[in-house]
Amino acid sequence: MKILIVVLFITMAPSIGFSQEIIAKTRTWSWLISVRSEGTPSKESCRLELVAEGFRGKNAINIKRKGINCGLYGPVRIYASEAWDRKSTIVLLEAMRGGDGDQTGPVVEAFRLSHLGFMKLGEAEIFDATYHIKDQQILYVTGHISFSLQMQSPAWPNMEDSIAVPVVMTLGARSVWLRPTISKSDRELLMQRFEAKAAALLEGHDDEFTSTYIKPHIDSIRKYLKGFLER
Repeated sequence: MKILIVVLFITMAPSIGFSQEIIAKTRTWSWLISVRSEGTPSKESCRLELVAEGFRGKNAINIKRKGINCGLYGPVRIYASEAWDRKSTIVLLEAMRGGDGDQTGPVVEAFRLSHLGFMKLGEAEIFDATYHIKDQQILYVTGHISFSLQMQSPAWPNMEDSIAVPVVMTLGARSVWLRPTISKSDRELLMQRFEAKAAALLEGHDDEFTSTYIKPHIDSIRKYLKGFLER
């Protein structure tokens, strides 16, 4: 499939607080695509939308998040590529959506846009996302995801406990796929590192808090990490 145009616009969004603010925007042949905010970001009454305007009309999709509402932090990036027949456009939106910073990465959301509107394909929290484009076509996204054993509790010490897994996000007609990009031997090494970190966290702790909260947390992360590495 031939692709007509790809455009990237980046802007900083440390605070969103007044009506109809355009946070970021990009343009293809058929569409002006923008992220727009209205109201105070922390309040439930705020609005946050991904909007496309063109000669075919106007489409919008709500990208507000429950609990976080309309908060966006750090740079906001939009990538868009429009098919040569102009029947569909891929839109990728990257933004920090809240969290604790070091343990929470930017969220990359993927959408397909047509005259019928936006369809969300999926999303993933990806650190250091790189967008691979060839012949003006968005092919895939690479970066890494983080598996952390950290517990947000004063009863538990903070440690360097994150496991970074290199990944690739590919785009389908109706969904996205996220999978690790490392070899079988490297996957085994990652699991060994995880077990070593888990053992270090548990060493010297044999109390009710550990058995009630810490061990189940570690077991849950272990199960998810192992399953992800088997993709």
